[in-house]
Amino acid sequence: MNILVLGGTKYFGRSLVKELLSQNNEVTVISRNISNQIAHPNLNYIKEDKENFLSTIQELGQNWDVIYDQICFNASDAQKTLNALENRAKKIIFTSTFSVYDYGFQMTEDNFNPYTFTPVDQKDTCYQTEKRSAEAIFLQNEQVPVIAARVPLVLGPNDYTNRLYNLIEAIYHNHAFSLNNPEARLSVIHEYDIGKALANLSSVDFQGAINLAPSDNIKIQNVINTIEHHTHKKAQILDKNDPSITFHLEFDAEQDLTCNNSRAIELGLKIKPVSSWLEELILLNIKRIKTNEVHIN
Repeated sequence: MNILVLGGTKYFGRSLVKELLSQNNEVTVISRNISNQIAHPNLNYIKEDKENFLSTIQELGQNWDVIYDQICFNASDAQKTLNALENRAKKIIFTSTFSVYDYGFQMTEDNFNPYTFTPVDQKDTCYQTEKRSAEAIFLQNEQVPVIAARVPLVLGPNDYTNRLYNLIEAIYHNHAFSLNNPEARLSVIHEYDIGKALANLSSVDFQGAINLAPSDNIKIQNVINTIEHHTHKKAQILDKNDPSITFHLEFDAEQDLTCNNSRAIELGLKIKPVSSWLEELILLNIKRIKTNEVHIN
């Protein structure tokens, strides 16, 4: 297939591109950052700022079997992408987020319906509203089939946000921190697994929203317990209002946010359970902390 990826040069976008290439696709990547390129005869990079991505698509004048949009954050972005395509794509796969949901356990795709949501055509609203609006614009269009891939928290060795790394570092170095709810459960996915799942959507006969996550999930306290076991350190967790706290973490949640992945399973998508890789990732990060290595992709 002839595939275009908007973005795709950072974190799990690289995993997506590698997986598409392994499936013998012709891939073009348009990104503002192409310094860390993947060398492959079937891969073409075009360096361009986000503001000019869509005019570049028009200038290329090609038809695409699939377009992956990894740079869309709001209704305006989604509409610009649709306007630029002009029937040049057979399918769009939009990387959305679990943030379209309110908190909850085993959320299904029906817990947020983009087909009945009225888009908010305004930037700088909250992240949830912007992503909901982007989904609504894409999925309510009648021009081209769209899959909105709802992606949970992504963890992996190339996580430039260092969410898990920072939690481990806090425990390892005895930094005090607070958590909103250590008992909260979260759906998470490995960066390599989300790349593979997104790539496999290119050949799936489906349109609409889909949760891309493993069948199992994590409890934050259990992650902390595993870190404590391997570091032989005790987490210094204080009340969130304690003035002595100077270490703030993103690996946190107020309530559960997990998903039901029945739809993905029904479509033949196989995603590795968290239990098969999380401990290994924790050990890798402990090793990096001991050697003062922070991975920046």
